[in-house]
Amino acid sequence: MDPRAIVHPVGPLSPRVYWARRMIPLALLILVIALIAVSCSGGSSTPPARSAAAAHTPSPHPSTTAAIAACTRVQLTVAASTDATTYPGSTLPHLTATVRNASSRPCRFADGPANRSFAIYSGVDQVWTDVGCAGSQAVVTRTMTAGASVRHTLIWSRHRSGPHCTASSQSAAPGTYRLYVTVRGQRSAAAIFHLTG
Repeated sequence: MDPRAIVHPVGPLSPRVYWARRMIPLALLILVIALIAVSCSGGSSTPPARSAAAAHTPSPHPSTTAAIAACTRVQLTVAASTDATTYPGSTLPHLTATVRNASSRPCRFADGPANRSFAIYSGVDQVWTDVGCAGSQAVVTRTMTAGASVRHTLIWSRHRSGPHCTASSQSAAPGTYRLYVTVRGQRSAAAIFHLTG
């Protein structure tokens, strides 16, 4: 082929027609090459916008997803109390142990007879206690909200402690007594009461 025919088309038609016929296949070839290049590069570098549902989905609140931790000694307060300050004659004292979650968050409290004890003193003399008397009673795990309390009450027979968690035949003498409760190693302040008659 004459090289001049490429630059100067020769034929019965207008040169513009020959140039148009040459440009169409060239344009198609360039388009195919561009499409291949885009598909190989992974498409647009602009990340797709999130859908409205995904953009407005709230993240879980920590308090609903995190497990509630066990109560620590710092969170709990222990208090001892009686239902009266003076007990005449044969009136039996009702002794109460109160455990309160004094923190601002909930916690799990392992509550069971083996985890608490009552003790009554007169001066330095331990008159009565239930330490070691819980046996194998089950522990109940409670979720204590902030400020919540758990109370346990028992009735003292006004007798001194005997061996093996029994009550002695000896009654406590009239006088002033102090009640302490201990919960998981944390001892309360004394609750003062009096036996008369």
